[in-house]
Amino acid sequence: MLRTSLSKTFPYLLITLAFLTASYPFCNFKVDDAYISFTYARNLTEGNGLTYNGMLVEGYSNFLWTLLISPFTRWMDDPIWAARLFSVISGLLSLYIIFGLSKMIEGGWYDGSVGRIVNPIHLPSGSSLPA
Repeated sequence: MLRTSLSKTFPYLLITLAFLTASYPFCNFKVDDAYISFTYARNLTEGNGLTYNGMLVEGYSNFLWTLLISPFTRWMDDPIWAARLFSVISGLLSLYIIFGLSKMIEGGWYDGSVGRIVNPIHLPSGSSLPA
């Protein structure tokens, strides 16, 4: 029972560890465009609507991201940590979905699909999908 449970859990632990290890060097990286979304989100939570410094301009390109971050701007001066948490969660969910689809298509994680998920650059060269 434990061995079966571990064999089902191990690929997800491996994916999580690889993703977090690859993401760690970028934990202090900030993109200035994110602060544009933070400004829109802050104005939204303050009751000013989706405005940028009082002007009604549509300068965001990520409506859902702005809505997700907006509750955190009420409690935080700089919601960068909330944005980073959402980034990690969405990245992991994407990898889990790709992994699940790979298992359905190829029949198991042991046939190399984990390597292609962790490093998608190798997908064309090692793919068993028809050309």
